[in-house]
Amino acid sequence: MTAPTWLPSYARSVTRRRFLKGSAAGVGGAFLLACGGGDDAGGGAATLQAGDVRKPGAVFYERDSYKLADQTKEAVPGGVLTQAEDSDFTETFDVYLSITPEADNFTDISYEYLTRPSRAPSESGIFSVTGPYLAGVAPGTPEAATILGHLASSWEATPDATQYTFTLRPNVKFHNVAPVNGRVMDIEDWRTSMDRFLAVSSNAPQVKDILDKVEFPDSTHMVMKMKNPYAPLPVRMGDYNFGVKIVPKELNARPDLSATQMIGTGYRMLDKYQPSITREFKAHPEYWGGKPFIDRWHQPIITEYANRYAQFVAQNIRTFTPTGQDALKSKGDVPQAIMVGQLISPVAVNRFKFGKREKETAPWKDARIRIAMHKVVDWTAINEFTANKTGFNAQGVEIEIVNASHVPYDQSFYLDPYKGELGKASENYLYDLAAAKQLLSAAGQPNGIEFDLYASAGGSTTPAQSVVDGVNLYVDYYRKSNLINANVNWMIRQEFFDRVVYYSDVKGLGNQQSSSGNDVDYLLGLDYYSKSLREPPFVTPEMDRIIESQRREPDPVKRNEILKDFQRYCAENFPQLPGAGRWTTWRFEWDWLRNSNALGQQWWLDANMPKRNG
Repeated sequence: MTAPTWLPSYARSVTRRRFLKGSAAGVGGAFLLACGGGDDAGGGAATLQAGDVRKPGAVFYERDSYKLADQTKEAVPGGVLTQAEDSDFTETFDVYLSITPEADNFTDISYEYLTRPSRAPSESGIFSVTGPYLAGVAPGTPEAATILGHLASSWEATPDATQYTFTLRPNVKFHNVAPVNGRVMDIEDWRTSMDRFLAVSSNAPQVKDILDKVEFPDSTHMVMKMKNPYAPLPVRMGDYNFGVKIVPKELNARPDLSATQMIGTGYRMLDKYQPSITREFKAHPEYWGGKPFIDRWHQPIITEYANRYAQFVAQNIRTFTPTGQDALKSKGDVPQAIMVGQLISPVAVNRFKFGKREKETAPWKDARIRIAMHKVVDWTAINEFTANKTGFNAQGVEIEIVNASHVPYDQSFYLDPYKGELGKASENYLYDLAAAKQLLSAAGQPNGIEFDLYASAGGSTTPAQSVVDGVNLYVDYYRKSNLINANVNWMIRQEFFDRVVYYSDVKGLGNQQSSSGNDVDYLLGLDYYSKSLREPPFVTPEMDRIIESQRREPDPVKRNEILKDFQRYCAENFPQLPGAGRWTTWRFEWDWLRNSNALGQQWWLDANMPKRNG
């Protein structure tokens, strides 16, 4: 069963009936909150012992991961870490031809980028700006915002952000698999990776839009010259939506090999792949960052929710991510597991995208109509229900909910309209039927409007009931408003992405989708910029000016102020409609993994872990 892609994975069992009844799951009895508090901007010292707070039955928040002391010196090498995957993919292993997040996440395990964020890897071992904070690196500090060299040992930029020089990290060895055979990475691997990326990757067009040329002046340097200033380049070079994964030249010369083999530089080497059954990795013993402590990683593919839960309860897999309605029940079922409150993403935001067809004549060409379309939906109520706020609060469990605006929840620039941080324009985000009616009348539509809403039904033309229920959470608000009516048009997934996500080739509104990328410029450049290949319909010269200004600004503090200006402009014009917000998501873990706020090769398994050797 599939579910709306805008919902966090834990929230996808929501039903319209449960929403209308206002029900909330719960479990009797309160329990200890570990590291609870909101001192997110405190000092950087790692002052807590993991064993004191990440212990059986505790609730731990990933926002506090920087407070946990490093455990590398206590490491016990060996063991097998087993974590289930909830979906498979049928794509090629070729990193330049990947088009789905599932394929990119898989190849990210063995291939690496030139840069990385100053974060620990996510639970899957993949670097992300949404990963836990490293030990001693507090959020909100310059160190936490620093972009680090990875396969590039360092990088330098000209003051005007038009030229970047990346230095090849020495003595990096590929996996010892033919035909590469564990040789040392060289500049030809970089050159051929860049050449093939620009030639065939689906991400190449957005890179070519800003890139003038790439030069390799010697055996250790790559120079990227931009058409215009582009300050976000370092962070985006570690992003699967933009950056180049370094593939050995042997595979770049043989796409047939690249399609069937994965030979990278990462600390995990692919050892076994059985579609729809399992993926297994073994340690790369000559990894440039140090030999991994863990010997093997097993990833059984368990697509059924109930089966994954049963395997977790039986302690056959380390983690489980429940739905929002099931999280508290899971706490009661497995009281010895750790309940982890995951970080709210600083790079993702849900938004509905207007189509470009008949944009000059459709009623929503008027910003007042677009604002009214947002104001007839009570997004606060939808968010609180879907997040199960009532249930968590009843059990004394803190849950953070952030309503959506036009940018992700990056606290360095996010302005919360629900707290009035956008001034008078904050009112445009609030549920208010009377104000919506006034806006419609002022725009010449006193009797309301009707529009088509295009939504993905998944792999077939008939959506699963959970998908229908998710969409109806807000469609019901349209219908009962007696002001705006939405006609839902279901598309198979590929058509939805081709027509709605990529090209806005509809009249009406595309159903909400979550943005991605690891910098807000990915969102701005694709969905709000006149030069975007996606041709968003309601862009303006002023929006272009703001977007280009933040691209030129290398000072992160000054850039954040420009991004605030972007929000203020969107608050008045609503070029797209914000959707559902973000909230604390949960996963459950058995207390087996140590040093989870360190680099992946430094993770290790408790000596008393059951089935430690598989």
